[in-house]
Amino acid sequence: MQNDIIDPGNSGGLNHRQRSTDVAGTSGKEQTKPDYSCIRCKTALVAPNEDQYDALKRRLQERMSESRGETVFEIGVGEDGGESGLDPEEYAASLATLQTLVEILNADCVELRTRKGENGMTGQYLVRSKVDDNDFTEIRVAVVGNVDAGKSTLLGVLTHGELDNGRGFARQRLFRHKHEIESGRTSSVGNDILGFDSVGNVVNKPDHGTLDWVKICEKSAKVITFIDLAGHERYLKTTVFGMTGHAPDFGMLMGVGTVVSGITLQGVVTLNDVLLLGPNPLGDFTPITIKSIHRKRMVVSEVRSGQTASFAMKKKVKRSQIRKGMVLVSPEVNPQACWEFDCEILVLHHPTTISSKYGRWSAMVHCGSIRQTAQILQMSKECLRTGDKAVVRFRFIKNPEYMKPGQRMVFREGRTKAVGNVITPLYTAGSVQQRSKPNKMQGRMGSAMNQQQMASKPLSKSTNDAALEEQPLGNSEVLDIGVDKRNRAVTTHKKHRAATESAKESLTNSPQQTPHYNDAISVTIN
Repeated sequence: MQNDIIDPGNSGGLNHRQRSTDVAGTSGKEQTKPDYSCIRCKTALVAPNEDQYDALKRRLQERMSESRGETVFEIGVGEDGGESGLDPEEYAASLATLQTLVEILNADCVELRTRKGENGMTGQYLVRSKVDDNDFTEIRVAVVGNVDAGKSTLLGVLTHGELDNGRGFARQRLFRHKHEIESGRTSSVGNDILGFDSVGNVVNKPDHGTLDWVKICEKSAKVITFIDLAGHERYLKTTVFGMTGHAPDFGMLMGVGTVVSGITLQGVVTLNDVLLLGPNPLGDFTPITIKSIHRKRMVVSEVRSGQTASFAMKKKVKRSQIRKGMVLVSPEVNPQACWEFDCEILVLHHPTTISSKYGRWSAMVHCGSIRQTAQILQMSKECLRTGDKAVVRFRFIKNPEYMKPGQRMVFREGRTKAVGNVITPLYTAGSVQQRSKPNKMQGRMGSAMNQQQMASKPLSKSTNDAALEEQPLGNSEVLDIGVDKRNRAVTTHKKHRAATESAKESLTNSPQQTPHYNDAISVTIN
């Protein structure tokens, strides 16, 4: 009996659902996409007929519904692949047609930009639908980036319309806790809004430094909610929660990349110039492109000799790859890095005696932006005391540097102080090769071989003309980059000479054996 009972509202129960499904499937197949081929040309807005006008209206309405009530419409640009541009009369007629369409759709039309080309004028217009007084379009934007990248400062300037004073005035608008104001770092999720009316004007007007969100939302057709997130690694959990919990529509990454600063010593540097950055620990220079130039936080297009500036680079260069002492030079200079250089020094003060008999003496060398420890390899005198002047050959310990003849330098070690001028940088041209770490005997042989080769090179002359002479390059020669720690210990003259003579005998007995060096890196000089 229960199977005979039929609900009159269903008109057959299961059969009715099957029929409705079949009808829906049939109607879906009958629906076809609208044909917009009649409005693909750039002159469709000039004098449209009835079919073109309906197609334009339907197409504009679809684009607005797909983009949350707003879209950017272009005049003078067709979709048929033809040339862009309209003459002034056609452009004015197209604009009048667009304005009538916008009025029918209850929207506003705002000019964004116009261009004049060889084939005529083109323009872009923002079409945004009007909303009720109690309704608005909301977009959420999460601002993330590294610590101290300027996230909170940027949002404070955007939402309050006041520039920062350089001491954290703008970012304090978004801080919520006292420790954030004291440290200058965001530790919690902050929010602030930026409202626009239907024409595209900003409606944010702070009242005594504070924003009234109710008034902003009443006057706005579109409200952007900025989500200020922490950048320090300590608050990573808070940042992840802010990104996932607020479901942002867009993400804004703060930062312009690596920025270097310094003094322009020679020539002119302009935007989009290709320069060489280096030297790196291997003595190479990396080509980079200048993206922007700032002088005292002011954007400029070029800097000249003697001016201080900051340069943002297009190529992604990590902060760890930049160190003090690196330079930006033109590729035409063909820069080369040097591990060793000859310098004429004057010892201002030294408590005892500087002599090569007691091992290599090390000191901190300051030459321009270069600050690195260097060893004394050779001296034109057997020993140096306070007030002595001599030509000395230095060797950097950690990285090669870019130096030029005539540069002034200062070196210090404890109470020792000396000044001097660079005479001849010994440039190292060639490639850097990797070597495996040898055993102790091979390291001693390599150290002795290096000492013999260094002693065979004469020191530069202490005249100004010698600084202009080019350093003659002989046969291929391999120099050890690393520092033999055994050479740092103070040894007697007898032990030093005995080690040298034993190394010479071992090299004489095996002339065909390839010498090894006590480091994994070597530089070949051609």
